Amino acid sequence: MAVELGNETQFDFMDISSEQYREYVNDRGEVWYRVEHPQWLAVSDSGGHRILDEAGVCHYVQPEKCFAIRWKVYADMPHFVR
Repeated sequence: MAVELGNETQFDFMDISSEQYREYVNDRGEVWYRVEHPQWLAVSDSGGHRILDEAGVCHYVQPEKCFAIRWKVYADMPHFVR
């Protein structure tokens, strides 16, 4: 695993480092968001996906709404805080 997870949330993250990539596809079969080399995943009750990739980039994806954001934290700071 390339990156150690920093988690200060109530979410339980699972190791998904066996995935080469993760794509989110709309109902027309179009890829609208792709995460290369995902490492960790937590799915909330609302269906939101929190993903940390190999490069240390954090992603929040809301599949039902085709909405996503991504960010990168400073060194030694938690990746997820809410």
